[in-house]
Amino acid sequence: MSITVERNDIIAAFAEVPRPDLKSIHPIGCCEDHEPDFDWYRKHSWQEFEAELPTARFDPFDFGTVHPLVFQYFAPGIMLATLSWLVSKSGSDDWLPDSWVMKFAPLQEFTIRFTNEYLPLVSSPQRTVIAEYLGAFVNDVRFYGDSDIERAITHIWQDETQQIGYESRSQAERSPLPPKS
Repeated sequence: MSITVERNDIIAAFAEVPRPDLKSIHPIGCCEDHEPDFDWYRKHSWQEFEAELPTARFDPFDFGTVHPLVFQYFAPGIMLATLSWLVSKSGSDDWLPDSWVMKFAPLQEFTIRFTNEYLPLVSSPQRTVIAEYLGAFVNDVRFYGDSDIERAITHIWQDETQQIGYESRSQAERSPLPPKS
């Protein structure tokens, strides 16, 4: 299996993203009624999120409603946890890694909202690494969301200045995702 994005690429792309002051953001998620469900994000880091995702503690569908700053800050946790799964296939039987991958490939009817509200926060290096991350799933997994992932790579994460293919880096340039230490 060839994975063209590495753990260090993801960490480097998001290194400058500050932890947002989530105390000032209400609601973090869909609405005030469900705000207690989202309180965990106020108290934890994306690194803790990465560690918790494979336990199936979080609902990927709820995460789809989070504030754009929350999405950007916790994105590396999703990418690293799901890439680790791609390599090891480990995690709770209840965990839905493909549903977490799809947080980066919104359904077509939500694409305009996503690009208007979420995309402006994402830098060009972050877009590149997200496109490469999504490409790993198109190239190596083949699950139900392939067409949505391919559309997201082309229409969301690649701008006119980026020419990222699903196989954007050769195997000689990249090694598979190393295990988390």
